[in-house]
Amino acid sequence: MIETTAVIISNARVARNRFELVLRVKGLKGLKKPWIVPGQFCMISIDAPGGGKILRRPFSIFRRSGLDRVSILYKTAGAGTEILSKKKKGDACSVLLPLGNGFPVGKLGNKHLYIVAGGIGAASVHGLLQVKSKSKKFFYGAASSGDLCPVSCPKNTATFLATDDGSRGHKGFLTDLVSLSVTKDLKSVKGKDIVICACGPMIMLKTLFRVVSDLDPSIRMFFALEERMACGFGVCIGCVVLTDTGYKRTCADGPVFQAETIRWSGK
Repeated sequence: MIETTAVIISNARVARNRFELVLRVKGLKGLKKPWIVPGQFCMISIDAPGGGKILRRPFSIFRRSGLDRVSILYKTAGAGTEILSKKKKGDACSVLLPLGNGFPVGKLGNKHLYIVAGGIGAASVHGLLQVKSKSKKFFYGAASSGDLCPVSCPKNTATFLATDDGSRGHKGFLTDLVSLSVTKDLKSVKGKDIVICACGPMIMLKTLFRVVSDLDPSIRMFFALEERMACGFGVCIGCVVLTDTGYKRTCADGPVFQAETIRWSGK
């Protein structure tokens, strides 16, 4: 983890109220490989109009481009992200990264991988599209076609889209598409050979866990949680989630958790 400064390379709108911010990060070249694992995040602080700083906010690391560049995908949802959306090329910000744990990429090589993203959750799982696995399927859902961000999928990755209003792909819940695909695959693949990595709204993750567990409890699932964070490294205890072994900090103990360890009854 390093605390450093970054310079904005670009800050472009990529969908409705969604932007991709590309940063050149000082000191990133010096980080030990693999630098950043899919699922990890950063904390960014920006200058506020009239002086002062906006409190750090967490953002999943979306892409890595080169040794010293990373990008984040964000949605304007409040004063801080609205200010961030107005930042221009050449502006500077303070960055703390990489934070948290990531998805278990080293254990996916001989697995059938399902990558599931709801809304802005695409940022957290995007790096998994480049990870080696036995087979790969990408499921991406949002409220409408205008909320889907551009995602680069390898040619060998089957892609499934869902929107609430039916403006693109399946009309309805993304979890319905996952359920249908898992049901089909279980006719020829053992559940223990399937791994599902997901990020999205908590209600989506809760439903996904229930649906898949009912189909085959041996399927492993890893979820990156979208919890509000203040510090990003476990000091403030403001982003806890209840697990089988007690409360865990999403920022320091997560944000990626084995789905079966989470107490979903309280969600």
